[in-house]
Amino acid sequence: MTEVDWLCGRYPSPPEGLRVKLEAGMMYSGQEATPDLLRDAASVSLKKALDRSRDRAAAFQVLAADAWLTYACEAALEGDEPDAALERLVSL
Repeated sequence: MTEVDWLCGRYPSPPEGLRVKLEAGMMYSGQEATPDLLRDAASVSLKKALDRSRDRAAAFQVLAADAWLTYACEAALEGDEPDAALERLVSL
């Protein structure tokens, strides 16, 4: 399942404003939505927030980073080896 399909299948879905930010930040790589891919999306959002740290729009990037990392944890829990996947997420 691609990252786009995976995000669309989340319940409850993210609030509209955040969902728009997440969709804008998606990589649309067509790759499977792995914890590592979702963590990487969090990293990209956080870097964008740091680049605009004095701008109120940076707050949305921080929220997006938090959401991507939360989704990375959810994806890890859905996998075959959740403990190992979660360990990898927090060790990076």
